[in-house]
Amino acid sequence: MGRWKISEAKAKFTALLESCRKGPQIICNRERPVAVVIDVKLFDEVMELRKTQEKPSIAELLQELQSIQQSETSEIEMPPRQDRPNSIQEASDEMAL
Repeated sequence: MGRWKISEAKAKFTALLESCRKGPQIICNRERPVAVVIDVKLFDEVMELRKTQEKPSIAELLQELQSIQQSETSEIEMPPRQDRPNSIQEASDEMAL
């Protein structure tokens, strides 16, 4: 990986571009990295990797869920409601007696 000062990168731009075939070239401003010049093939690989790691937004997930719901015509059968024993209510009723 090469390191270039901004002034050097400007003066030797063609050499900078040729060097990026060997690996990423870091451009520095006062010893602090500010940019990287990379080969187009590497850039394409990075962008493809980035696409595979992106997570869909909630809006996209909801839209997908809505399309699934519209395409499927199944219905969920709900059993009839049944009363269950309520121990708290029973205890309250016993105390009132």
